[in-house]
This record gives sequence, structure tokens and C-alpha cells, in this order.
Amino acid sequence: MYCVLFPNHCSHEVSIIDETKVKVWIIYKGLNQSCLDPKLEPMAQQMSAKAVKAMLRKECKARIAAIPKLIKESQSRRLTQMFLDIPKVQESNSFGIYLSRDDEVDTKVIIQTLLKHRKEIFVPFYKGDTMKMVPLNSWQDYERMPETAWKIKQPEDGETRLDALSLGGIEVLVCPGLAFGQNCSRLGRGKGYYDKYIETCKQKGSYPFMVGLAFNEQVTKGDLALDENDQYLSVVLYPSMHRYELPSGLKEGKTFIERNLFYTFPY
Repeated sequence: MYCVLFPNHCSHEVSIIDETKVKVWIIYKGLNQSCLDPKLEPMAQQMSAKAVKAMLRKECKARIAAIPKLIKESQSRRLTQMFLDIPKVQESNSFGIYLSRDDEVDTKVIIQTLLKHRKEIFVPFYKGDTMKMVPLNSWQDYERMPETAWKIKQPEDGETRLDALSLGGIEVLVCPGLAFGQNCSRLGRGKGYYDKYIETCKQKGSYPFMVGLAFNEQVTKGDLALDENDQYLSVVLYPSMHRYELPSGLKEGKTFIERNLFYTFPY
């Protein structure tokens, strides 16, 4: 795990998921029994992980839908630069990147930039309950891809393209999600594609640096890993996060922090 949290009392506020629902899943995880309204405690304790996730997905989809298009575009531009500035990204050569929908952080400029620098790009190909990451040959290859019923682009010939794990693996994996925890947990759309793929990577001895890209409105203080199959990411990026910097003079420590992605999160 690369993500370390430093409390920060800056004035910039982060939009987080409804506080009552945050408390419901916190009590479900047993993290803070005292923070929940006693009237809600019986309900929280009876909720299964599946029920909690269903409730959260509904809330998250409504929040994302309420973000104006211009705000999404602005936050996507900021996140693109933040991602490309990460030292691990700059020194890596192989990337697995989701192809964004309208309700996700836009990854098109990230893909175009990496292709321009002749990086190896892999994109998701979904079939049934499984996903593999297949080569993206060019930007023209992307433009030719049709959309699935979920409004996600993927190659028509994806079944014949080899998976990244058969081609040397992925150094950086960029993951989508409906919500992200500041502890690097994530909530997907329910199919478990990325959780299963990350587990497959680990089983094959491949450990990519895993990045979540989030709008501010998708970020919560709660732990979204509600069952044993939920995977934690290496870092979650969102526009209002602030990089932690040591006092001037401690250059060695500062370099260590920047290279290992230690961030401070506004509360």
C-alpha cells in the first residue's frame, strides 16, 4: 500500500457522500460504534455487504449525475495532469486504462499522451463475468471501437487479442469506480471486474501500481472494502487533494514522499 493519510485542517472542503450513509457502512465495518445514531444501529448491523453496496451505488450515481458537465470536464483536466505528474507513471512503460463513460473521469487525454510517448496501452475487454486487458494499437484503434450496451468502448476482436498478463504484465493500472475511500478503497458497479483482475494479477506474481481517478463528489472518509474480495488501490487521486510537503531543507525526505505518493487529504 502506497497511500498514507496525513490529517490536514485546510479550509478547502471536499464533497463527500451523505454523512448518514457513511456512518451506516462505518458501523457495518465495526470501525466506530459510537458515531452512529442509536436508532440506526439495528438497521446497520442487519445489513449485508451486498445491501450496503446497493444503497451506496444508488447514492453515488445520483451524486455523479448532479455534477455539471463543465465541472466534470474541469476536474478531468486537473486529474489528467495530476496523473501524468506521478513519478511512477513517468517511469513506467505499460499501462492498463479504462475507457471512460460520460459519468467517469475522462481518460482520453491520458491515453493520447501515453500513446504519443510510445507507451504500451491495454484496455478492458468484457465478456460475461470476466475482464481481460488487451492491447490498444493506436488512437485510430480506439476511435473504431464500438460501444457496448453499457456505453463502454471495447474492441470487436477483443477475444482474439492477448491479455496483458500474457505479454509481460502491467506496471500501472487505472481503475474506474462509483466511489472511492480516502484509504484507497473503491466501490465499483457490481460486477467485480477490477477486483477479480487485480486478484489474478497477484496470483500470477504481477503487482501493478493501481490508481483510482475520482471527482471530488465521489470521495468519502468511509472504508468501501466491505467484503474479502474488495481490493485496495495504491492511490486515489481527486482534484482537491493536497500533496504533503516537508519543511524546506529536508530534500531527501521530500523526494521520498513525492516518489511514494504520500498525500494529505483535506477534511
